[in-house]
Order: sequence, then structure tokens, then C-alpha cells
Amino acid sequence: MHALHLSNNEYRQHASAITSIAGHYHIDEPVIRELYEREFEELQNHARIKIYLSVIAMRHVKDIIIRL
Repeated sequence: MHALHLSNNEYRQHASAITSIAGHYHIDEPVIRELYEREFEELQNHARIKIYLSVIAMRHVKDIIIRL
């Protein structure tokens, strides 16, 4: 997750989210990672309260996958 500058705990949280989505939808992790990083960074750029960004990013990625 090179695009995200994170502590070890944050890295594990995001990695777990990516792995979970990839497993659930049977999509390769690199594909999910790219989507997740893009969505997370976009949210992070505009958010004033950042505590739930990973949850929202997960939801956005799932929405993208469902629309495909």
C-alpha cells in the first residue's frame, strides 16, 4: 500500500479490508488495492473527520464492484 502513509496498525487495518473485499468478490488483491487506495485518497483529501475513512472507502469499493 505504497500510496498510503500509515502506521503499522493502520496498514494492517487497510490490508485486512483489501483482503476481505478481494476474498468476498473473488477479485485479485492488486485490483482491489488500486481501487481502495484511489477511493481512500480521494476521501482523505476532502474529509475533515477522518476516523471512518477506511469504512467509507470499503463501501465505495464494494459499490464500484457491484456496478461492474
